[in-house]
Amino acid sequence: MNEIKFESINSKKIQLAKLIDEAVVDHRVLDILIKNGKGIEDESDRWDFKETLPLSYDPKKFPASIKSHTDAKFSEIVKDCVSFYNSYGGYLIVGITDKDRKVVGYAENFDSADLNKRIYGATSVSIETFFRTITTVIDGEQISLGLLYIPKRGETAQPAQFRKKAPANPAGKEAYKKDEFYFRERDACRPAKSPEDFEFLYGRGQREEALFQESPTKILDNNLPPRDGDMNHFVGREPEISELWRWLNDPFNPIKVLAGLGGLGKTSIAHSFAERVIYQRPATFTKVLWLGAKQKTFSAVSGKWVQTTRADFESLDDFFMQLALETGCPPNQIPESPSKEDLLTIATENLRAFRYLLFVDDLDTLNDDDQQEAFHDIFHLCSSTGTKAVVTARRNLGTSSSSIIKVAGLPKEDFSKLVIDKSTEQGIKLSFSEDSQEMIDFHRISGGSPLFALSILRLMSLGDSFREAKKHWNGADGEDVRAAAFKREVGRLRMNEAKVFLALAYLRKASPAELQNVTKIIRAEVLEALETLKAFSMTTIDSSLPGGRDFKLPDTLALMTSVIEARVPDYKSIKRDAEKALALKRDQVGFVADAVSRAMSSLGNNELQTAYSIASQALEKLPNNPDLNCLVGRVCGEMDRGFMDRAEEAYEKAHQLGCKRRELYDGWIKVRWQREDWRGTIEICELAEKNIRSVIYVEERNKARMKLGDIQIRLGSYFDAANHYMDAISDLGRAHSRFKFGPERAQIRKLKVTLISRWLGAKRMAANEKRAPWIYISACHTASVEYRVINSDIFEERFKSTQSWIESLSQRTKITKKAWEELNREHGRLTEIVKFLRDLNSRSDYIKDSIQRGPILQRRIEELSFKYDDAE
Repeated sequence: MNEIKFESINSKKIQLAKLIDEAVVDHRVLDILIKNGKGIEDESDRWDFKETLPLSYDPKKFPASIKSHTDAKFSEIVKDCVSFYNSYGGYLIVGITDKDRKVVGYAENFDSADLNKRIYGATSVSIETFFRTITTVIDGEQISLGLLYIPKRGETAQPAQFRKKAPANPAGKEAYKKDEFYFRERDACRPAKSPEDFEFLYGRGQREEALFQESPTKILDNNLPPRDGDMNHFVGREPEISELWRWLNDPFNPIKVLAGLGGLGKTSIAHSFAERVIYQRPATFTKVLWLGAKQKTFSAVSGKWVQTTRADFESLDDFFMQLALETGCPPNQIPESPSKEDLLTIATENLRAFRYLLFVDDLDTLNDDDQQEAFHDIFHLCSSTGTKAVVTARRNLGTSSSSIIKVAGLPKEDFSKLVIDKSTEQGIKLSFSEDSQEMIDFHRISGGSPLFALSILRLMSLGDSFREAKKHWNGADGEDVRAAAFKREVGRLRMNEAKVFLALAYLRKASPAELQNVTKIIRAEVLEALETLKAFSMTTIDSSLPGGRDFKLPDTLALMTSVIEARVPDYKSIKRDAEKALALKRDQVGFVADAVSRAMSSLGNNELQTAYSIASQALEKLPNNPDLNCLVGRVCGEMDRGFMDRAEEAYEKAHQLGCKRRELYDGWIKVRWQREDWRGTIEICELAEKNIRSVIYVEERNKARMKLGDIQIRLGSYFDAANHYMDAISDLGRAHSRFKFGPERAQIRKLKVTLISRWLGAKRMAANEKRAPWIYISACHTASVEYRVINSDIFEERFKSTQSWIESLSQRTKITKKAWEELNREHGRLTEIVKFLRDLNSRSDYIKDSIQRGPILQRRIEELSFKYDDAE
C-alpha cells in the first residue's frame, strides 16, 4: 500500500519563499504546485494560476481596437505583478485553468521585457519579472507550461504605487486606478484601504519569512510623549490615518497639515500615526521626532485644565532651539545667543544625518505671523533634507489643499463606538442604543467631537439624564470645554470677521450678499472675512439648494455667540437686522409680489430708474430669491447697454436658484441678442426648451446659428458658414417631428427654406473658391431630394452648373481621377433626381423639362470616359 504524503499550505509557502529569494525559475516550482496531474487546489499570496497571458504586438501592424483590448488585458497582469512585488514576491503558473486547475499547456513565447516596461510605465518602479517555458510530464505526456517569476520588494524599498489609471477594457472596467497601492492577500490582489493594509505595506518585518517564529519587537528611535489620558483608547479615523500612509510615498509633498477646530482629535490622530510608524518601522525612516507646544490640555473627564507631561516650545525661538537639540546637537555646541539662521543650519545638518519623520503639534500656539514663518521654514527644511513632517493646527496655514487633511467630527458609527466604550469605562449605563435617535442627537449637538462627547458624558456620570446633560451642556456647564476648544480661534478674529461670525450665528446660514446686508460692510470685506473663517475651519459651505454657496457655522461653534458679542460694540444692530431678514425669509411671498408689481408698473410708465431702484432694493433684502433676481434682470434688460452685464448676472442667478419662468428665458434671450452673443443665445434657447415647450426657442436658436453663418460669410470662411447653416437645418428637421401643430410647423418650414438658401449660397462660394463645381451641384441635389425644396431656380442652377462643368472638362485632353470620380457621382445623382421628379407627378413645364435634361447630361458624362482612360 502506497504511503500518502500530506503537505501543509505553510510548508509550500516556506519552500516557495526560498525559491523566490533565490530567483528560481525551473521545474522545482512546478513540482511544488502541480500534484496528480493538476494544479493544487490551494492558491496563496505567493502563487496564482493563469490559463494564458496576453501577447505583445507591433502597434504599426494592428488596429487601435486590438491595441486597446490587449493593453487592458496586460494591465491585469501588471496589477498581479505589482501586488506580488509589494507583498512576498511570487509566481504566475501559465497553462492551468483557474476554475478546475486542469493543465491545458502554454507554449507561447511571452515577452517579459515588454511586461517590465509596462510595469515601469504604470508605477515608475523597476520590477524585473522573468518568464520561462518549462516542459513537464503530465499523465505520461510532455506538456509545456509558462512560469512568470515576480521578485519580492527589498526591505528598504518603498511599496510600488500606480501613478496613472489602467486602460479600460471593452466593458469600461479598469484594473487599477491612479494613486492606488495593491498587495496580495490570500488568493486575491486588492488595493490598500485601511490603516492595517498600509501597515503591512510599510512595516519592516511584516513581510519577513518567519512563519513559525516570533520575532522580537523592535521600534524606531523616537521621543513620543505619552498619550492623552482621556483618549487612551483610539477610535476610528481610518480615512485620515490611511491618507497619511499614502502621503509617505509622495515625493513632491513633504508636509501634511491636520487642520480643524479644537477638540476634534488632531493631536490624537497624529500621535496614533506616529505610534504605528515606530512599531511598523518603514524603511523610509530611521527616527521619529515629536515637538509639541501644548503646556496644558482640557480634561473633559475631570472638567478642568491639566498640565501636559511635556511642552517643547512656546515661541518661535524655542521651536528652532528645540529642533536643533532634538536632532542631536549637544547643548554645549550651540552658539551663545544663536540666531534663527544658526539654529536652522544646525538642524539642517542633523536632519540630513538620519531619515526623520517630524511631528509638530499645536503650531497655532504661536501668534499668526510666527505660525506662518515657522511653517515656511519647516517646509524648506523638509524639502532640503528629505524629511517628512506632520503638522497639527487649527488653521490651514495657507498651504495647498493637497497638503491638508481637514479633520472634522467623528462619523456617526465611530462616534457611537466611542460613546459606548467611554460610558462603559466610566460606569455610565446608557439608556439608548447606538442606532437610537438619542445617539443621533448626541452626535449632532457634539459635532462628532470626542472632547465634547466626553464632556457631556461627564455630566451624565454626575447624575444627569441624557436630556438633562444635553440641556445643561448647551448652557453654562459647557462653557469651559467650548472655551478650551474655540477660545484661541475666536480670540484671533478681527472686527469684520467677528461681525460675519455673528451674522452667521444669527442667520444659521447665509450667502455673502445676505451677510453684506446684515453686517453693513462691503462685499470684498465680507469675502475676506469668510476666507479667514474658512482657514480656521469655522465655516462650512451648504450647497443643498441651487443658486450658489451658503455659508454656515458648525452647531457647536454657534454656541460661542455670547463671547463674540462682547467684542462687537454694534452687535445689537447686526442681531436686529438678522432677525428682520429671517422674518422676511419666513414670509416673503407678499413682499416679492409687491416689489414685482411696483417695478413692472414703473417700467410700464417708462420710469426705468425708479423700477431699477425698487427691484435692486428688494433684492438686497432677499438676495437668494429667484423671482427678484429675474425681476432685476428684466428691468436691467430695458435700460441702456451699461446695464447688460447686470441683467446677465441676475438672470443667471435666478436660473441657478430654480426660476423657470418664461419671462426669464425671453428676457435673457433678448439681452443676448442685444449683445450679439449668438452662441450665448443658442445656449439659453436650449435651456429654455428643456423647461418650456415652445417653437419660439427653436426659431431663436437657429436664427442665432444663421447669424454665426453670416459672420463666416463676411470673413470668407464659406465652409464654416455652410456648417453653421447645416446645424440649423438639421435642428429644424428634428424639431419638425416634435411640433405637430400646423402653424408651428409652418414657422419651422419657413425658416428652414431661408436657411437652405443661405446654405446653397455658401456652398456656391466654396465651390468657386476651390474650383470644385461638384460641391455646389451636390448641395443643390441635397436641397431638392433630401429637403424637398421644389424650386425652379435651384433646378436651373443645378443643371446649368453640371452642363458648364462638362463643357469645361470636354476642352481638356485628359481627366484626373478625382474629376472622373465626381462625374460618376453626378451620373448617379442625375438618375436619382429624374426618378424623384417623376414621382412628383407634376404637370409643371420646368419639371417636365428637368426630367428630359437629366438623361442628356448623363450621356455627355459617358462620352467623357475615354478622356479618363487616356489619362490612365
